[in-house]
Amino acid sequence: MKAKGDTNKIYDIKFSQQPGSTAFCTVGNKHCYFWDAAESGGNKKKGLFKNHDMTSFACVAYDNEGKAYTGGSNSLIYKWEGRDCVQTIEAHGKGFICTMRWVNGTLYSGGKDGNIVMMRTSDCSVQQKINFGNPIRAVDFDGTNLVVGLRNGTIVHTQADSSAAKKEIMHSHNEGEVWGLDFDSEGNVYTSADDNQVLVWDPTKRCKTSCFKVTDRRAKSKRGGASSLSHLPDSQCSRAVAVCGNDLAVAGNDGAVMIKDRVSGAEKCLIQDSTEWIEVMRYSPDASKLAVGSHDNDIYIYDVAGGYNLLGKLKAHNSYITNFDWSADGSYIRSNCGAYELLFFKMDAMK
Repeated sequence: MKAKGDTNKIYDIKFSQQPGSTAFCTVGNKHCYFWDAAESGGNKKKGLFKNHDMTSFACVAYDNEGKAYTGGSNSLIYKWEGRDCVQTIEAHGKGFICTMRWVNGTLYSGGKDGNIVMMRTSDCSVQQKINFGNPIRAVDFDGTNLVVGLRNGTIVHTQADSSAAKKEIMHSHNEGEVWGLDFDSEGNVYTSADDNQVLVWDPTKRCKTSCFKVTDRRAKSKRGGASSLSHLPDSQCSRAVAVCGNDLAVAGNDGAVMIKDRVSGAEKCLIQDSTEWIEVMRYSPDASKLAVGSHDNDIYIYDVAGGYNLLGKLKAHNSYITNFDWSADGSYIRSNCGAYELLFFKMDAMK
């Protein structure tokens, strides 16, 4: 069977859990449709809101009696019998409801308010709420174990009890692209991305050990930042990091470089010389200098011991800097740029 869903986006689709039923529901932007897979063309019927407000829906779930529940962008749960909306339930504090799962008489819903709400469907009463501190994007329950996927890329395992311990079992960056990567002398890996996060990883334990923001600043690039699907400002997106001793250099897509304490994430100083976003940074082998490769075609050299004062620029590139490396003694830099040039620079000759 193939049928036209809607002119607007469809966000979720679920079959009824009633034994023997072939009914299913699709929901999305400003619509809710009820179907029957056994009928020709699906027998699509529009949901009737009756005296309830029409809204958009991100998720739908069925119980074993064939009743459907949809999560509204207005933070209400809509209960449906057949194609008729018979009730709305105030369960979440604010924002849209992102995900739903019905198991053994209980509807588990997750919302932008960061709560998993457990509602008994026999009387639509809320039994308890568990807050996860971040918008909920996915939930599942097997009768004992509750797993929750968060908007920040974390998966949490717990029990269906607000007093139960929560265990984070997976982490990730969650928006735009991940380019920034470096490691410290202890083997910890540092990554940065377009999601305003710097994550620190222990590769031996295969887990995240800490996390902090790129910045709270909200600024645009002077000439335009990197192309990204992120909704965050250029200053909060990062595609280059470099670690040396207790210093962590984090480059923003606005061209700024933030020098942070690599343990606490506290900002030590802010560098704003580059006019475009930064793709690569490297500390010199003796840790005395930081080189920053910009999309404004220059490599900036900074004096670490002197409080990251600008020593000079390497300016002979015909295109943006894509990569470079220091010589073993720190006296030369070899660089590549977008024009496929390979250049060599001597430090005592820079301007």
